[in-house]
Amino acid sequence: MAPIRIGFIGLSAKGWAATALVNPLFDPLLSSSYSLTALCTTSETSAHAAAEKYSKLAGHTVKAYFGEDGVRAIIKDPEVDLVAISVKMPEHWKAVMPAIEAGKDIFIEWTPGVTFADTVKIAEAAKRKGVRVLVGAQGIQSQSMRKVRGE
Repeated sequence: MAPIRIGFIGLSAKGWAATALVNPLFDPLLSSSYSLTALCTTSETSAHAAAEKYSKLAGHTVKAYFGEDGVRAIIKDPEVDLVAISVKMPEHWKAVMPAIEAGKDIFIEWTPGVTFADTVKIAEAAKRKGVRVLVGAQGIQSQSMRKVRGE
């Protein structure tokens, strides 16, 4: 079976996605099942730097997209099967809804919507379109949750 090709919105060479989310994709246990194909950041400079870094790790070219046009382009890219979204929560909607409309499966950080109502709309849209959505719960690593646990 061919690997699932991932387009990663919000993946720079440094930052949360770079340190906590993308590294397992290069582990031999997952690299045969998933392939980082493209990434998108807010700036051209960071997109190209990240693409260079991850192309070396992946052993193949990772496409660089940037800005709002880049978000639309990565979603429309026929070589992207799944869109991973790791941007600030208020920006989720701008990436999630177009990806759903394009019929792309999604990985998104918790919480998907800014409000519960937004999250329900996302879930309903995905169900209507037959899109699979995986929600990551890395928020359990936030400072507030660590404080609650007494860490």
